[in-house]
Amino acid sequence: MSDGGRLSRLGLPLVLLLALGLFAWGIDWGLPSWRGWAGDELLPQSVSQGLAKRFSGGWHTKYPPFHYYLLALVQTPIRRLLQGTDRFEVHEHLMLAGRWLSVTLALGTVWLIYRTGREIYGRRGAVFAGLAAALMPTLVYFAKTANVDGPFLFWIAASLLFYVRLLDRHRLRDYVLFTACAFVAVATKDQAYGLYVLSPLVILPSLRRHLGAGWVKTLLDRRVLAAVATAVVVFVLSFNIPWNSRGFSRHVGLLTGSQSEEAQAYPNSPSGHLQNMAQALRDLEFCVGAPVFAAALLGIGWTFFQALFQENRRERSRLGALLVLGLSYCLTFLSVVLFSRDRYVLPLGLILALFAGHLFGALTAPGAWRSLRIGAATAALAYSFLLALSVDLRMVNDSRYDAERWLRDRAPLPRQAVAVGRAKHSPRISVVEWRQVWRTEGRVLQRPGTRFVVVNLSDLRSPEERRLYERLRAGEFGHRLAESSRWRSPWDRLDTRGRFTTLDLVNPRLEVYER
Repeated sequence: MSDGGRLSRLGLPLVLLLALGLFAWGIDWGLPSWRGWAGDELLPQSVSQGLAKRFSGGWHTKYPPFHYYLLALVQTPIRRLLQGTDRFEVHEHLMLAGRWLSVTLALGTVWLIYRTGREIYGRRGAVFAGLAAALMPTLVYFAKTANVDGPFLFWIAASLLFYVRLLDRHRLRDYVLFTACAFVAVATKDQAYGLYVLSPLVILPSLRRHLGAGWVKTLLDRRVLAAVATAVVVFVLSFNIPWNSRGFSRHVGLLTGSQSEEAQAYPNSPSGHLQNMAQALRDLEFCVGAPVFAAALLGIGWTFFQALFQENRRERSRLGALLVLGLSYCLTFLSVVLFSRDRYVLPLGLILALFAGHLFGALTAPGAWRSLRIGAATAALAYSFLLALSVDLRMVNDSRYDAERWLRDRAPLPRQAVAVGRAKHSPRISVVEWRQVWRTEGRVLQRPGTRFVVVNLSDLRSPEERRLYERLRAGEFGHRLAESSRWRSPWDRLDTRGRFTTLDLVNPRLEVYER
C-alpha cells in the first residue's frame, strides 16, 4: 500500500481512536475518593493551595509548577460552576477534570509522534510510530491519571517535532518553538532536561553547514540568539521567578538534597553505572512492551545498515540526531541519579517508537515476501495491543474493588473494617499505618467494633512491616485469614514478576483477616 493509500487516509484517525479507548478506559480508577490510588497524582487540594498563594511567595512542591498552571486553568471554572455543591462531589469532578487533561495531552503526544515520523520517513512509518507510542503500557497508565509523567511527554514530543524540522530547514520559528517546548517540558517534570543537554552538539554543526560559515558567525546567528532569548524568557515565566524565586530555590534544594540521595540505587562506580544502564534497558522493555522494544532495536540496526549501504542520507541523519537525544538523557540524567524505573525512561520510549515505526513501515512496504512481513508486523502489534489492554483490565478489575464489595456484605458499619498500610494503596476504608500497629503492639487492630483487617501484600516495604504482617498471619493479634483477593485473567499479558514498575500497585494482592 503506498503512502497515499488507505493507510495514510485512515491510519491516523484509527490510531487516535484506539488510543482514546485505551487512555480513557478506567479513568475513574480509585474514584470517588479524596486521594485516589495513583502515586504522586496532583490532587485538587494541592492545586487550590497553589492558587491560594498565586503560585508565589515560596510556594513549591517536588514537581515544577507548569502542569499546576494547566490544572488550575481547567479546574477553576469547575470550582465556580459547582460553588455551593457538596465538597466531595466537587472534588470528584476536579479529579476527573485533571485526568481528562492527561488523556487529551496523551492523545496529543501520539499525534506529535506521528507528525515527527512524517517529517523523517513518510506517512506509512509515521502511522506505525504513532501506534507504537499509543501502545506503550506505562503511557496507557499515566494517560488516565493526573500525574506529570504523561503531560511532560506531550511537550517532549512537541520538541522532537521542532527538533527534526529545524535540522531540516533551519527556520527561526522552529528554533524558538523547539526551545520553548523543551523548557516547558522541564518546567513540567525536571528530568526532561537530560534530553537536551547534548542537543547543541547536533544543532550547531548542522547550522554551521547550512550557513557555510565559521563558528563565530554561527554562534552569533539570529536563530541561536533567538533560541537563547526564548530559553531565558520561558524559564523565568514558567517557574514564576520574579514572584517566586524563593519557591524555585526550595524546589531545587528538595531535588538535590536528601530526596536525591535516597533515590540512588547503585554506587557511583563503573560497575554501578553498568548495573544502572542494564536496569534502564529492562525498564525500557517493560515501558514500551517487548514487541515494540524489539522492533525499535531492529529499527536502529536498520538505520545503521542504511547508513552503510544505502542512500537517503537525510532520513538516517534525522534518526541519528534522535539517538543523540537518547544518549544525552542516559548520560546526563539516568547516570546522574543512578536510579531507574519504567516511568523514568518514558522519554526514551518516544524515541524508540519512532524507530519502531521506521521498521514497521519498511516491513509493510511493497516488495518481496510482503505477506510474510505484514504477518510478522501484525503479530507484533497485536501482542503489543494485549500488553496495553492489560493495563486497563488491571485498573478496571482492581482487587480493591472486589475487597470493598466483599466487606460491604459483611461489615456495613464504617469502623468494622480497617486497612493496614498506606492510604493511597488501600481500599477506600479507614486506614491504620504500620507504625501504629507497632506502637500499640497490635491493640489498634483489636478495638471494639473492628472485625476485619485488610493488608496490601504488594506494599510491604520494610522488614519491620513484613514481621508485623507475619505476626498478623500467625494469629498473634487474634485474627484469621478470611479472604484473599487479586484479579487474574488469561488476557492479562503483563509480567511484573521480579520487577519494580509503575503497575506494581495496580490490582495488588490483598488479604482480609477476621477477628
